[in-house]
Amino acid sequence: MILRRLTQSLKEQNWTAIVIEFVLLVVGVFLGIQVSNWNDANNDRLVVDKYLADITADVRSDIDELARTRRSALSRISASTYLLRQAGVPIQKSGAELTQPDQTGIFAGFEQVTIPEVAVPPASQRSHLWQAITTVYMYDPNRSAYDALVSSGRIELIDDPRITRALREYYFVVTSLALSQQRTIAPIKQQVIDAGIAHGHAAWGNSDEAVLVEQVRREPAFAAMVATSRQLSGYQLLMCNVNEKKARDLLSLLEKRSAP
Repeated sequence: MILRRLTQSLKEQNWTAIVIEFVLLVVGVFLGIQVSNWNDANNDRLVVDKYLADITADVRSDIDELARTRRSALSRISASTYLLRQAGVPIQKSGAELTQPDQTGIFAGFEQVTIPEVAVPPASQRSHLWQAITTVYMYDPNRSAYDALVSSGRIELIDDPRITRALREYYFVVTSLALSQQRTIAPIKQQVIDAGIAHGHAAWGNSDEAVLVEQVRREPAFAAMVATSRQLSGYQLLMCNVNEKKARDLLSLLEKRSAP
């Protein structure tokens, strides 16, 4: 319609009408572009909000998963500490160190976990000492929402740089724990199970406490395997603590962003 009137005005050389029609045409195109840009930005914001809502649910689930992993580590510490003490083997207080700084600064400097003192296994559970030592719960986080956000290319559209940084730091430590479990914890777990089998103890079954104590007392290699399981539990505990701190920092930012 505007173009038709503009054409007619040009034929009639009505310059006032030409100027008015041209301005209307330019303004209309500009407003159309702005509305289109606003719609695109609004759609991007809605999509990012959905991704972040899904990540929030994943992080809450991860915190519960970390609690289960921590309980498993503490159970191994309880059983292995009790067995070593009953056998008269010296106990090391520290069990895990991260001393190499990385580029993100997450593991900068010297970090150490002191293996906590935990309650001794109750008498009713001491026939399952070896089972407690060999049972390792592996942390299994859900990172599908974060991976989908990254693959969508929309992570840069997050309007709070603190959230972007917290996301990257959190999933860095998630990956670190997953790799530690795969490369270190799982292989040593198998070695502990194999050592038990060689001494007549099934991984999932009853073991005679007195027999276990005597084997640990007189066989340094077997005692070292029990101590290694304890130290490995301390290492997993350290990684759980690092993961939970990053998870709660990220969750706080996400909840503040979504608050009305």
